[in-house]
Amino acid sequence: EDEGVTVLLGFVEETGTFGEMSYLHSETTSASVVVDTDKVQVYVMEGKVLDKMFSARLDLGARFFRFLSSLISKRVRQQTYGFAETLQEQKAADICNLPLHLQLPKLNRMLGLDKSTVHGTLIGPEMSEIIDSEVRPHNTWGQIAAAKTISTYPPTPDGARDGDPICDQYRVAFTSQSIVIALADGCNWGASVREAAKKAAEGFTSYILNHQHEARNLQHAGEMIMRAFSVAQNNIMLSGNQTDNDGNPSDIGTTTLLGGLLFRLFDPIQSTPSATQRNNKQSSNLSPSRTRINQQRRLSSPPAPILSKSPSNTPLTYQPNEASSKNETGQASTSSRVVMTKSPSANWGNPDKWGFLLANVGDCKAFIFRNDDGSVEDITLDSRACSFNASDCGGRLGPFIDGRLPDLRNFALKFVECSQDDLLLIVSDGVHDNLDPYQLGLDPPASSELPSWDLFQDAAIAESIKAQCRASLLASLISEIPAAKRNPSAVVSAVLEHCLRVNSKALQWMAANPGKRLPNNYKLYPGKMDHTSCLCFRP
Repeated sequence: EDEGVTVLLGFVEETGTFGEMSYLHSETTSASVVVDTDKVQVYVMEGKVLDKMFSARLDLGARFFRFLSSLISKRVRQQTYGFAETLQEQKAADICNLPLHLQLPKLNRMLGLDKSTVHGTLIGPEMSEIIDSEVRPHNTWGQIAAAKTISTYPPTPDGARDGDPICDQYRVAFTSQSIVIALADGCNWGASVREAAKKAAEGFTSYILNHQHEARNLQHAGEMIMRAFSVAQNNIMLSGNQTDNDGNPSDIGTTTLLGGLLFRLFDPIQSTPSATQRNNKQSSNLSPSRTRINQQRRLSSPPAPILSKSPSNTPLTYQPNEASSKNETGQASTSSRVVMTKSPSANWGNPDKWGFLLANVGDCKAFIFRNDDGSVEDITLDSRACSFNASDCGGRLGPFIDGRLPDLRNFALKFVECSQDDLLLIVSDGVHDNLDPYQLGLDPPASSELPSWDLFQDAAIAESIKAQCRASLLASLISEIPAAKRNPSAVVSAVLEHCLRVNSKALQWMAANPGKRLPNNYKLYPGKMDHTSCLCFRP
């Protein structure tokens, strides 16, 4: 600088990534630092050189200032919400921006989230090829959770099944005070679709596990959930290797995703929060910069102790379920994987209130069975309100719009409180379509004053009536299980066996008429064949 010498450190190619504008040398001279983020290279340029370059190449200037805008937006968000993201997570562009003060309530209770070790995970279905097995063996975690995926599609002459491989994917992770849940239902069939569902579920759960301890309140946790969906979308987009003539990915599938966090809610008067929770409460009253500093200090400190009564050397007591013989109806299911580091803790069964915070895009659904009155609540009530057509999932992640953007028509953020006696169910459309009165060949209830579903002109009204019917039928299926045996595993069995029964007539017809198309008559052949997943949890 003193000698007026310019040293060339490198150059920016046309496809290079611009970094941040940094410092002023004096009142009249400015310089910029341009960073190639992939290779972490730094270039220093005089302001006059930038001015000449941008004058000659307006596209470079547009790219540069577009990056500056996104950088400022990201920094404001990090100052406000304070997520200490990895470099890979930071590359995920935001795909949703909801007004959280309108979406989520303000709670008097504290969130029971801490930086805890993962005790165990449920991962499934794991195998790309279908293996016939019983409906009853589940992927379970004690009396707390059960999960199962089956295929209700008919068998093919070569011993496989239509729709192979199964394109549903679920991931569940257990910590001392929370359960991270993701269910992705790939749109259509094929290996790329299954991979998209897998990447979405993995991306969501890993982000929540990395950052749940940073959540200061429900609105903050809501921002975390939405960022997790952005990371899931980015995970999907990174999975392809081929592009079309327009440069858009051509080998990447799309998928729906329901992701949520089930966590304890502590009453500040009756419960003593952990040290991290106290720090979170104190940090919320500080300026953004002070909050950011405190979060960085917490991240660099040793992990908080696990809030579990199980000793650290507790042996594994729950083993993976092995695929076994074909069931009576000849339907198939895939094997799953259980990864355990501790057995389920007795600490899970206390009477604390729990909260379930979730986001959903597509047509997976979440229900709560209220044990006190035997009712079922559809948390995702409006996920199908935008369409009559069951083949329209309402929204999806992956390259759907313009070959690269997700479809977020029905994206929604929800929160509901539940107790230890309630049951939480997460299902794919392979389950709830077989609870739908239209797919079951049932007419609308007399109160609707319409003899046929085809006469409804308002899809939202029709969906509201169907939702009541689905909830009522699901409540009946669960209530039929004796109270003493009404655990997650029994509920998963009851739900999946119902789906098999509903589709049995259609399967019999297809077996007797190979190569022919099933008549479109739900009264004669009710149900919907699909990849079918059911997850059930007791807080």
